[in-house]
Amino acid sequence: MDDVTKILVDGQQQTNKSLAEVLSTVAQLNSKIDALSVRQSEREKQYVLREEHFQQEITGVKEDAQEYQDTSDDRFETIETTLQTHDKKISKMEGIGIAIGVLLTVLNIGTSFISIVHYFPSLFK
Repeated sequence: MDDVTKILVDGQQQTNKSLAEVLSTVAQLNSKIDALSVRQSEREKQYVLREEHFQQEITGVKEDAQEYQDTSDDRFETIETTLQTHDKKISKMEGIGIAIGVLLTVLNIGTSFISIVHYFPSLFK
């Protein structure tokens, strides 16, 4: 039985050695899994930070665009008001121009009439 006992002891030692190797491998794999979990967690945090940063940039761009639109609207209204003012001034100037034209025409006709009346008697001498 000594041979059987020796075989059993050797088998038990081999089993213990194999079990120790398996446990060591499992511990290494658990360590790697933990390291990967930590990396994944860090990546997720970085993703969240990037997403927040991009959202802030998008919000900033939207605010800039709205501010530009508001400024453009204000400028358009200012230009429109200025054009209306100039149109009114031009209309007044056109009216003044017409009045001056009528006055000059009347003066021209009057001058012509005066010339005719003044020189008319000398025609019959």
